[in-house]
Amino acid sequence: MNIRHERPMPDLAFRMQAPLGLSLPDGQRASVREWSLTGLTCHDLPDEPLVEAVLSIPFQGVVLSFPVTLEKDPGQPIYRFRNLTGRQRETLSLFYRSLLSGKMASTGDMITSLDTPVDLIPMEETEQEREIAVSTKTPRGFRTLMVLAVYIVLSLSVFGYLGSLVLQRINEITVQHARFIAPIEPVSAQVSGFVSDIIAEPGGFVAAGEPILQLSDPQAERRLEDLRRDKVTAEVALASAMSDLARHESGRATERRKKIAALDAAIAKRRPQDFFGGYDLEEVENATRELTMFDNGLSSEPRDFNSIGAQYVALADDRRQRLRVIERDFETYRAALNNLTVIAPRDGRVAAFLVSEGQYLRAGTPLLDFEEDRPRTVQGWLDHRYSGAVFEGMPSDVTFNLTGEKRALDARIVRVEAALDPARPNNYGIMVVLEADGISVEESRVLFSRNAPAAVTLKRDFFGWF
Repeated sequence: MNIRHERPMPDLAFRMQAPLGLSLPDGQRASVREWSLTGLTCHDLPDEPLVEAVLSIPFQGVVLSFPVTLEKDPGQPIYRFRNLTGRQRETLSLFYRSLLSGKMASTGDMITSLDTPVDLIPMEETEQEREIAVSTKTPRGFRTLMVLAVYIVLSLSVFGYLGSLVLQRINEITVQHARFIAPIEPVSAQVSGFVSDIIAEPGGFVAAGEPILQLSDPQAERRLEDLRRDKVTAEVALASAMSDLARHESGRATERRKKIAALDAAIAKRRPQDFFGGYDLEEVENATRELTMFDNGLSSEPRDFNSIGAQYVALADDRRQRLRVIERDFETYRAALNNLTVIAPRDGRVAAFLVSEGQYLRAGTPLLDFEEDRPRTVQGWLDHRYSGAVFEGMPSDVTFNLTGEKRALDARIVRVEAALDPARPNNYGIMVVLEADGISVEESRVLFSRNAPAAVTLKRDFFGWF
């Protein structure tokens, strides 16, 4: 079938005067008063070709618009249509013929013109195509065998995949949310101060108790010196008060002999009959009372021996209490200054310093990250249903990615404990900690990046029973 597209009614190529709308690419609109099926005449258009113009045709109260390409004739205000499609030509021709005939085009004719196919393609199979199809067809028996083979391969693939899943579920347990854990803990400042010296090297080994970092607190150091001087002064003052008290107490025996002598003198003044009759014994009673009060450490009158001794005792107690306060403050500041030296809590290494020299820190500020000298581990979680299936020493496979390379190692469970499941914060699960077999501390630090994800599969060794 040969198809040839021709302009409808080529004899009607003269121009007519009828309004058409034209929208230019820059958004301006032009009114066309004279046009034909070959082109239009307009004096308001630019000289260059119009590639993206839009032509509007008024039809029974509505406007039909479609894009057109116009090319200007040299020296004339005539713009010719270029590359109109079949639908565009049919629609424009219908409007053109209706104007020439004086009859209004019907809506059905307009819909027919709009429904004109862009390319006319034969829908039936030609004889040549039918002969080619028959000549290239394979024998039916061969096609049957091929289809049967495809179905067999697909069946084996599906059943093999499902079987591997079943065997894997029986013999293996997949650990959820597995990641590498480094035994790193932050070390914070116990007191406020300035960073005066960073002693240890980042990444270097330090033994437990070795100094890592030195802080300084000039104000606390000056206060400690003041307290040291105050302590010496208070000790001297207390020693002086105790010396005065001892010197005073050394005269107690002499003072008591005086009291006894006064009592003996009062008794000697009385006759024996006075004692039996109880006459005029006031002086004897006073002497006896003073001796008794003296022996009991009581004062019988102001500024007597016991009164002065009590003053010496009070002075010594006051100076002793003052010394205790100074010693307490002194020990507090000395302990604070001792905390200015940051030491390693255990054998390990400094993973990273978080401060720099000369920096002022408040108490509680993190100073460094300290990694204990033991291998890094793998930590993951399981559902509580596996509580009877996992145990310490259970073998496993650990798979991880190291700089783009997939690595796999053998590992064993070293700790099993109940813990919150990250996937279900309100429910308890099982946390398992694994250590890789045959990996040293340094190798674990190189291979296992902190908090890096890992794939962990626990081996039940179900088929080991057979």
